[in-house]
Amino acid sequence: MRLRNVPGAREVMIENKYVFTEPEGMKGTWKDVFGNSNPVHIEIGMGKGVFITTLASQNPDINYVGIEKYSSVLLRAVEKQDELQLPNLRFIRMDAENINEVFGKDEVDRIYLNFSDPWPKDRHAKRRLTSRQFFARYDQMLKKEGRVEFKTDNKALFDFSVEEVKEAGWILEECTYDLHNDTRLNEGNVMPEQEKKNLGNACTYYKIEQPLAHRAEADALSAHFLYQKLVALYGEEQPELFVTTPLNCRMKRQQPATKRQKEYLQDLLKCHRIDITVQLDDISRSDASRLIDKIILQYGWVKPQNK
Repeated sequence: MRLRNVPGAREVMIENKYVFTEPEGMKGTWKDVFGNSNPVHIEIGMGKGVFITTLASQNPDINYVGIEKYSSVLLRAVEKQDELQLPNLRFIRMDAENINEVFGKDEVDRIYLNFSDPWPKDRHAKRRLTSRQFFARYDQMLKKEGRVEFKTDNKALFDFSVEEVKEAGWILEECTYDLHNDTRLNEGNVMPEQEKKNLGNACTYYKIEQPLAHRAEADALSAHFLYQKLVALYGEEQPELFVTTPLNCRMKRQQPATKRQKEYLQDLLKCHRIDITVQLDDISRSDASRLIDKIILQYGWVKPQNK
């Protein structure tokens, strides 16, 4: 994952009244922070905060705490909260490994995990937010009837998480591999920014029937219907989002095939006795790459010759 450094983001976190940058020692004090005894729901790895900010605005009788490790990512959510000033929303900049230093026993009612870092290497498994190590942490702060809600588009991480639930001694109440086509579980679903980036998910969320056609044509029609739906819902409230702007297209100059690509193509053609009408000296780098992939897929791989 690459993160863009935002100058001044760390300073904003330190000075902002909605953000706790040194939350250690706050265990057991969240009723005082919010000034009430309402349920506390937290999101670990909240990203830009679309999900938790939406929930906080929809549910004023629930207190929300968003946790994010990186100031440059958290900044977007803080800027939005400065506009909304929701009394039931706070943020923490911290590493989730230290979460039990921040929340005490029975202090949390629900935990949301949305599109968490999959940490794909086996040696990093314990860092995954759905590992048995993290479930042990959640056990220490969730109420008896508390729950964890987890969403991901990474099947390997999902399968791992299902197994970890069992290993941790938890009960799997609900499970689906196709949330957006599960009418019951998808009801009231609030999509974080990662989920909204998928055209199919967005169409399902806004109840837009996707046409059955050639993929490019179907995507174009779906995008058109989705745009019309968004204009109808938010056009009057936020007209600036729908102001048309000119499109700028930058054409990238074609790069010629590299010497190594040409040599490997020659090896492939010679080994598999393939004749082509294209002159290798005239082929572009991208075309050479596609041709190599096509030959390997159809005829097999050849070890490059040392030249």
